[in-house]
Amino acid sequence: MKIKKDTRNHYYGYIEDGEYHIEKLTGIEVYEFDSEETLLRYTSKNFDDDGVVTDGTVVTRQCQEDGYIYEVCDLNGKTRGYDRYDKNGYHVESAYNQILRWTYDTDGNLINEHCDND
Repeated sequence: MKIKKDTRNHYYGYIEDGEYHIEKLTGIEVYEFDSEETLLRYTSKNFDDDGVVTDGTVVTRQCQEDGYIYEVCDLNGKTRGYDRYDKNGYHVESAYNQILRWTYDTDGNLINEHCDND
């Protein structure tokens, strides 16, 4: 499988005399896609004034028999939550501070939404 990477750098700067002057790198986002443009992994890092990473996120796609999950972790690998999708690509569950669940009819119309508080 061929992986395509798209890296986006975020800078802080200013405009003077019609030119943009970069003062510092404030963040980086890296998107990794398969050959069908499906997002496989997303990584973001934020930097302080000294260029030290202050925080960030890593999102990875995990295939399952009935669909897939995007798991969201911090840069140390601690899970923050996840979003689950069924085999048709419908968002069926989201788990962060609470669990949200959705069900759909055969035409893909939302028919139920349920919230479980932690």
